[in-house]
Amino acid sequence: MKLLHTSDFHIGKRLYDYELIEDHQLFFNWLIQVIKDNEVDYLLVTGDIFDQSNPSQESLKTYYSLLADLTRLKCKVIITAGNHDSPALIDAPANILDALDICVVGTAHQEAKDVIIPLYHKSGKVVAAALAVVPFLRDRDIRKAGEAVSYDTRIEAVREGIAGYYRDVAEEMDKRYPGIPHIASGHLFVQGVTVSPSEREIQIGNQAGISEASLSGVDYFLLGHMHKAQDVEGTACIRYCGTPIPLSFAEKDYEHKVILINVEEGVVKEEDIEIPRQRKLEVLEGSVAELTVSLQKLENPCSLPLLADVTVVEENYTPEAMLFRETLAEEFSRDGELLIIQSRIRFLSKGASSVAHESHLEEFQEITPEKVFDDVFQSYDKNERIRLKEMFLEIKQDAEEEEDAL
Repeated sequence: MKLLHTSDFHIGKRLYDYELIEDHQLFFNWLIQVIKDNEVDYLLVTGDIFDQSNPSQESLKTYYSLLADLTRLKCKVIITAGNHDSPALIDAPANILDALDICVVGTAHQEAKDVIIPLYHKSGKVVAAALAVVPFLRDRDIRKAGEAVSYDTRIEAVREGIAGYYRDVAEEMDKRYPGIPHIASGHLFVQGVTVSPSEREIQIGNQAGISEASLSGVDYFLLGHMHKAQDVEGTACIRYCGTPIPLSFAEKDYEHKVILINVEEGVVKEEDIEIPRQRKLEVLEGSVAELTVSLQKLENPCSLPLLADVTVVEENYTPEAMLFRETLAEEFSRDGELLIIQSRIRFLSKGASSVAHESHLEEFQEITPEKVFDDVFQSYDKNERIRLKEMFLEIKQDAEEEEDAL
């Protein structure tokens, strides 16, 4: 039995105002070929299918085109929702997708027995492993968290709620499928992992991240949410496959991969399959003279245009520097090879700041509700700021889900 694990597509994601649909499509084409070449029996996608809970029509079209392509393969598809996804949207086509051998789980099941899927050997008669399909657990899925009074006890209640959910699942798998490998999916924050700036805060700003020791009783945890492919520190059985493409300039040097799990006669073998890089991202900073040289020398080894984020840094304000920044994208972008999708300018001397204050304003597309909140409440006491951030994130999530239901 072969299972392939991937996660965190973030369909609809933009780098500033640049769409990544081509990046996603190239990955999906590659993914389908990997499934064919390795004769994969099960494809597991662990959350954040979309970048927004209310995806665009183009994002939905991309998603359903992928599902249509997957139905042509001899591979069962299992998809669980992440914190970016709307549970209702993921669940809506469940009945018709089930007829096409695609299992979608947007909302967590309350009964542990309903979470577990047997994974069959290629013969179709012998159960090779048991899989627990667990989406991102929201507060309503672990309702006891709402009963806590103080902030500290609430965090602990959320942690215990998540850990308790997985304990119940592990016990149910032991009862139903003893003696075979037990695998659990999930979309959560486990303490000790590397976090990318692209990862939206979940469950009290990651304060409720659970410890590795809380995840026990299962042989392998295949998780989503962290964008960097990694194992949880101190263990090789809790794995994040990471994103299939870089989703921010902070992720430009990440290695992207999918994880192939092969179960044969009760023995589990893992293989990381590297995803070919189709897009290079570059962050450049320097003076007008330095950037002129750097941009002229910049080479693109990938099939898609290189995307650059450029910051002009000069000691003093000059009209020439301002003009350079304004014409940067037009002068140095090369069709099919290089696109400058973001540029800024910074003057180091204090006297220049008042003259060129407009150059320090953030680009509109960089401003997010979370960043506005952080800027407004940065002077508050740390504990008070965290408590308010928790309330803000819950209200924002409720508003997004209400919008999805309209």
